Amino acid sequence: MITIRINTTGDTTSDLYFNDAWFDYVTENLTEKVVITGNRDFEQITAASWWTKAKEIITDLDCYGNEAMKYYRDDLTRTQRKAIITAYDNCYCSDNTDFIINIIKILFPEMALNTAEIKGYNQGEWQEVIYIDNSVNIELLEGYYFGHIADITINTAGDICGDYITDSELWEMERDGIEQALRTRYDIPEEEKITVLKCSGYTQIEQWERIA
Repeated sequence: MITIRINTTGDTTSDLYFNDAWFDYVTENLTEKVVITGNRDFEQITAASWWTKAKEIITDLDCYGNEAMKYYRDDLTRTQRKAIITAYDNCYCSDNTDFIINIIKILFPEMALNTAEIKGYNQGEWQEVIYIDNSVNIELLEGYYFGHIADITINTAGDICGDYITDSELWEMERDGIEQALRTRYDIPEEEKITVLKCSGYTQIEQWERIA
């Protein structure tokens, strides 16, 4: 008998957000593939080398104007420097994401940039995403970023293992048939009996004691 427990309360997923352990559940080397920015109320992820290079050049342009390009003669071609100056002269705000992306495309013309917006459950939960690898699953990123995930514990004759699943993945499983979906996900044979338990919250019960 296999017992599968699905905890959707969020109480058992907090460890993922210490030292950004959730990154590895989305994609390998996430901080180089993905930049997340936009909503000031949420943590931004902006360590990617291609993003920081563009921001460095833009900061120099803000400080020194077009003269800043002379410091990049060894790093950039004349065509690139000219294109950056033209883009900067025509932009209305150097913090604008579209402008930054434009600079990145000039710096790294071979790079295929993708953009998306991830959203949480509330109206104020949103962030802009720029990413370079088509293997990045945006739905998965969205779920882990906003903490909309459930903890799964699988107990097989005393052997316990754990997993995480996004709320949207769980919803799809429940819609299509949770037992078969779990069998497929964890390669459980049809002849193996399974029990699926789900915890979505708590119930407080008054404790009454007879005193007379």
